[in-house]
Amino acid sequence: MVIISIPSALVSISQDISSKGDGDN
Repeated sequence: MVIISIPSALVSISQDISSKGDGDN
């Protein structure tokens, strides 16, 4: 489903950034 694919990609990116610790948090 494209609808699920879009948010799924965003979550993957969010986790990738969180893993790098590049965020303010």
